Amino acid sequence: MVGKEMPGSIAKIECEPYDYTLPETGEVIQLSHTYGYIPEQQSSPRQIKEMV
Repeated sequence: MVGKEMPGSIAKIECEPYDYTLPETGEVIQLSHTYGYIPEQQSSPRQIKEMV
């Protein structure tokens, strides 16, 4: 599917906090979001969160 387009968008979605190590510095930070695909027919990122 490389090079193909799909109707919809990518949105920032709240999630449980998790640790992430920055590859450049080795610093560990805590994030509480992820990104998810929202198909065109769905109206909000909240609906995606409920599906995950």
